Amino acid sequence: MKNILRPIFVLLFCTQLSAQTTPVPDADFEAFLIAQGIDTNGPTGDILNTDAATVTTLNVSVNTITDFSGLEAFMNITSLDLNGNQFAGLPLNTLTSLEELRFSGNTALTTLDLSSNTQLKILEARSNGGTNNAPITDLDLSANTLLEEIEIYNFDNLSNVIFPNTNTVRDVYMLLDFDINVDFSGYDNLEHLFLSTNFNNTLSINAILPNNQNSLRTLRCQGGNITNVNVSNFLALESLNLQTTNTQTVQLPQTNTLTEIRITNHLIDTISFEDAPMLETLYIQNKSAASPTPTIIDVTQNPQLDVLVASSNYMTNIDVTQNTLLTNINVHNNQLSVLDVTQNTILEALTASNNLLPGIDVSQNLLLERLVLSHNQIPNLDVTQNTELRSLNIADNLFTGTGLDLTQNIELYFLDASENQIALLDITQNSSLGNLVLHHNLFTGTDIIDQYYDIWQANGALRASDELDVSYNLLSGKIPDFASLALDGQTNFFELKFEHNDFHFGDFEEEHNAYVQLLSTYWTSVPSLVLFREYTYAPQAKVNGIESYTPNVGDELTLTTTVKGTQNHYQWFKDGVAIPDAPDSPNLILYDVSDCDSGVYHCEITSDLVPFENGNPPGTNGKNLLLVRNDITVDVQGINKTCPAMVNPTNGETDVPVNTGLQWQDDLGACGYILSVGTNAAANNLLNTVDVGKTGTYNFANDLAPNTTYNVVVVPYFSDGPLSSGCTVQSFTTGSHSALPECNNLTVPAPTTTNMSLSTSLEWSVANGADGYYLNVGTSAGGTDIVNNLDVVGGNSTSYDFSSDLPHNTVVYVTILPYNIEGSASGCNEFSFTTEAATEVPTVPNCTNITNPMDGATDVDINTNITWDAVTGADGYYVNIGTTLGGTELVDNADVSGTGYNPATDFPESTVIYVSVVPYNSVGNATGCSEISFTTETLATAPNCAANITPANGATDVSMDANITWDSVADADGYYVNIGTTSGGTELVDNANVTTGTSYDPNADFPEDTLIYVSVVPYNSVGNATGCNEFSFTTEAATEVPTLPNCTTNITPANGATDVSMDANITWDSVADADGYYVNIGTTSGGTELVDNANVTTGTSYDPNADFPEGTVIYVSVVPYNSVGNATGCSEISFTTETLENVIVQETKYGFSPNGDGINDVWVIHGIENYPENIVSIYNRWGDLVFQTRSYNNSTNVFRGTANHLKGLGADQLPSGTYFFQIENLPEQHYLKKTNGFLVLKR
Repeated sequence: MKNILRPIFVLLFCTQLSAQTTPVPDADFEAFLIAQGIDTNGPTGDILNTDAATVTTLNVSVNTITDFSGLEAFMNITSLDLNGNQFAGLPLNTLTSLEELRFSGNTALTTLDLSSNTQLKILEARSNGGTNNAPITDLDLSANTLLEEIEIYNFDNLSNVIFPNTNTVRDVYMLLDFDINVDFSGYDNLEHLFLSTNFNNTLSINAILPNNQNSLRTLRCQGGNITNVNVSNFLALESLNLQTTNTQTVQLPQTNTLTEIRITNHLIDTISFEDAPMLETLYIQNKSAASPTPTIIDVTQNPQLDVLVASSNYMTNIDVTQNTLLTNINVHNNQLSVLDVTQNTILEALTASNNLLPGIDVSQNLLLERLVLSHNQIPNLDVTQNTELRSLNIADNLFTGTGLDLTQNIELYFLDASENQIALLDITQNSSLGNLVLHHNLFTGTDIIDQYYDIWQANGALRASDELDVSYNLLSGKIPDFASLALDGQTNFFELKFEHNDFHFGDFEEEHNAYVQLLSTYWTSVPSLVLFREYTYAPQAKVNGIESYTPNVGDELTLTTTVKGTQNHYQWFKDGVAIPDAPDSPNLILYDVSDCDSGVYHCEITSDLVPFENGNPPGTNGKNLLLVRNDITVDVQGINKTCPAMVNPTNGETDVPVNTGLQWQDDLGACGYILSVGTNAAANNLLNTVDVGKTGTYNFANDLAPNTTYNVVVVPYFSDGPLSSGCTVQSFTTGSHSALPECNNLTVPAPTTTNMSLSTSLEWSVANGADGYYLNVGTSAGGTDIVNNLDVVGGNSTSYDFSSDLPHNTVVYVTILPYNIEGSASGCNEFSFTTEAATEVPTVPNCTNITNPMDGATDVDINTNITWDAVTGADGYYVNIGTTLGGTELVDNADVSGTGYNPATDFPESTVIYVSVVPYNSVGNATGCSEISFTTETLATAPNCAANITPANGATDVSMDANITWDSVADADGYYVNIGTTSGGTELVDNANVTTGTSYDPNADFPEDTLIYVSVVPYNSVGNATGCNEFSFTTEAATEVPTLPNCTTNITPANGATDVSMDANITWDSVADADGYYVNIGTTSGGTELVDNANVTTGTSYDPNADFPEGTVIYVSVVPYNSVGNATGCSEISFTTETLENVIVQETKYGFSPNGDGINDVWVIHGIENYPENIVSIYNRWGDLVFQTRSYNNSTNVFRGTANHLKGLGADQLPSGTYFFQIENLPEQHYLKKTNGFLVLKR
């Protein structure tokens, strides 16, 4: 009996043992359970059922699991978060207590059976944000009648969702790539509804809203082609969001609960928001180009409005005078010619760029902090009352002269006044002005740069992400040392740009290398922060003036360029070709000029201290400075294109010595001569068309035959070649004797020359009959201490190079003694020249004496010039002129090379004028120079400006043959009319003098579809009217059919890029004929849920308002457009963002897991304790405030994932998911990197 029972016992024991575990085939799932302390029996491929039964909440923190077999053992689980794992299905049939199910980023899901999970309350089923091939096509929720929150996100093949028949659902969030047809009529408690076709408005959204119309609080639709939206009966509605829905009409409820409306990419022609009197936030923007008529928007009945964004609606007017609580207005990219904000007295931000505004009154907006008025027609602006102003953009307007008064804007830290005609600007009171953008203006000298430098020198260092852009101006002079202000731990990403001005190497060569090094110098404490982000300095304007010379044949001419710099190099060019033997010198001497010296010369200057940074051409990307001298035209006079006569021997001469040379007439201006000599009739059997160069003498290598007749042909050649005819044979007959050679002359240096270079060589003329030359050079008359009787062999040898430099400041004596077989020439002159003095240690020059006007002079002409005495050792002079002692508002550090200055404009009448002239050189400026003053004359009165000029200012569609008319002006003798196509332009009509009548009929029609600028200036015997405004109008459009722009190229981030920063900007190449670019960004191909048709009208980049989602494929399209329409066939690019775990953040941590394990249980905001007055707010994805506290301190007052708002609606312990934070009430200068963004809560 014992033996029989034993096998039965073993069988029962083994059966019971097997029933106590459940297989877990996925090794990563088992490893996770072991790591969490759930699976206690180790890596056995299964889990004890008793272990699984103890778990009620399971948050899977890894993303490498593909098979969740084994979950069926967790029968007591109520909350399950499977994170971003890629599973095809889930064994949930035994999880009958399950209340919450969450997973995200799943692209493998094939099916999801929830039929047994009848207790389910929360479902969050999310695929990735881009294109995916998740196979699931159907999802049946009909058994889940207790559901409260449903989120279904972006499964590309999911087309059918069956919702439960229940009234428990509170939140629905669904994004499909198919038509959406849903019936929520029985969802009486539905509060939040989000339906999206991924911004695709070719698909449809047909939704029956709840019968109970008193619960729905938020409604948001993306895409779906919902042309008519009627929510008039939903009186509890708080927020309405319609994105890319092709909406044409909206019927709103008459309720006080509706506080937010956002409508983008619409087709609305007229809309009033009077039914929502408590509306606080209104976005209605980006009217479709398919309906480019102005949208009429009525907000006059919305007194509670706080934020109004009405950009890109083709609007011609909008009335905001009744919206006195507005703090933010954005009407960018419309057609507004007037905007009244005088009643918006608490306005903090105003954006009205890309309109037609001729001016705007912001004097009542005392709290204004941000003002953007770029791309309008504004000539002046008063911001003296806006003492809180921090950011100002007036780029591309009509500002001139001194720009605008910024002395009251102490808080200003950003100013963009580029693309105007500003010449002077006072920023001395703007002690925080870090971003100063002034490119394309008329600034001169360095005053504006000096002011900026003084600000940051006083502050101790440049700060983060600041910029000084003064490119494309008329600046000149010494640039202060910004490298000394770039400090580790304080300065980062600074940009310095001063290309396209009048700077020389000497203006910044001492600092250049430091600037280049700062481009790769990083903070010691934060190695990712570079001190300089950009440094551009090339090209610069051509140096010196255009010159012309007309020397006579045989003259000596010196060409000069003057460029500041201590280690410059010079390459001279003639007619665009480098002169091979030209000296590396600022001077090019042309000796004995001839026809071939005529041409156009220029010089290219480089510097050892500002070398090329790379192999790119000069000026590429603001690098590699090459200075170019303006052209010098040389036109040699007195050229005589005739054949020369023989001089020695003369034609027909007999009994000529057999050792004779040949001499001919050399005063024709020829470039050289071709010589033929022979005893034959063709005169070529001794020398046959030999080019002997530019000389009038030639010596034969051997003696000629005695008693022989020689025939000679001398043909001059010029810049256009040799004379083609007319040069006949000349002849002479030798005797039987020889003769001594003749004496010759020193040609280089010319006799008695002073200040000659120590490295000079000697050149002399050919001596007739010479076989060679004895050369003696000394430092005294007849001396030979430098060269002693050197034999220079060869009768045609005419130069000598010294083996070492000559002594300084010395008279050098030269004797050249021609010789031949008969002996040496006799009676030859000695020549002399003086070398340059020893180079002294340079010093700053002395001050000059101003000679006109005299100090204290009165009744001085207002158009007088300033003159002064030349100063030895000065490279130039800095001229400053003002109306106060030390003032520079009239002329600011003008750089003058001569000894006179003609101001660009007359001085003001009856005014004391103060003038200083300060000589400078490479060492520095003269010091202690006195200022003089004089008083200008009092002028009679010029006439007033004309009024009522037509066509009216700002008029459009003006006839091309329109006349210009104006009102008569008393005391005017006539009127000067100027017309051009640019502000100040005169290319159409240049100062036409109208002496009769008050109209002008142009000789030719205006160009079509063109902005025409007109000025009418009355004048009389006193002078012209001053301060007359220019006006403009636009002519009628072209009749030709315009074309669409091309697609853009080189979009960045690059297509296919990975690990892209979540705050990356989008950039692209500019497209000709494009008026702007529509930018769409989404997480699916063609998606626009992140950025929906953003209209970029300025520049070629886009900075999204919010960071991209982590670890997500982002799809981007950039479509150029113009008045014809959008570019077609443009390719979409995509890239993948970085994952949150890999993002290194300086101050704030974006994820935490409040699961009670003591690790990462609270949200830590590094550095927040330094700002005890802070206010931290947390919002859920619906925008509901769920947590808020003051004085967040990372210890006792923190966010632990528990709500302190909306607790009455069940939001106590907050579920896992993405939330949004905002940090407020911080000081202006704080060091938190982000004050708003998202954070991830994991349980």
